[in-house]
Amino acid sequence: MVRLPWALIGITLGLLITGQPFGFVALLAAVSLAGMMIKNAIVLVDEIDVLQTAGQSPFEAVMNAAVSRLRPVLLAAGTTVLGVIPLLSDVFWVSMAVAITFGLTLGTFITMVILPTMYSLFFRIREPADVRGSLGTMKVENWIARAISRGRGAPLAIGALHALASMGGCHSRRPNCG
Repeated sequence: MVRLPWALIGITLGLLITGQPFGFVALLAAVSLAGMMIKNAIVLVDEIDVLQTAGQSPFEAVMNAAVSRLRPVLLAAGTTVLGVIPLLSDVFWVSMAVAITFGLTLGTFITMVILPTMYSLFFRIREPADVRGSLGTMKVENWIARAISRGRGAPLAIGALHALASMGGCHSRRPNCG
């Protein structure tokens, strides 16, 4: 549910930039967009659970789920955005096309980058010691190289945000750290 306000921000920005009214068809687009965002989030969280059940550590499950779901989610969002482009020339459906285009673009970014980070924060998932650098930060290049070798692309932002989220983890310099 956290992604819905971000999608609404995308819808609002799109309608303001293009000068379109927030009428019934834009509201219809917002409702359908909420369904798309929730579906993407459910699929991503389910993938994390499946990978953990298969024996991966929570950290690996979050990273691998984000990498494995990135392409399908981006392709689905891209085809939806491309599918509504012809509606931009229609007087009746233009506000719906704008709402879906801008809302889905921002909402997809939030789902694929912020959701894994928030999941890690909520469940207090930290990176294991074998992927930490000398200063206690995550070696993002290891995950990027792994993603590229598997042919799934390189989600730089996911690794970077996860590294930022986990920097408050347990370090040997802090007292009372278990």
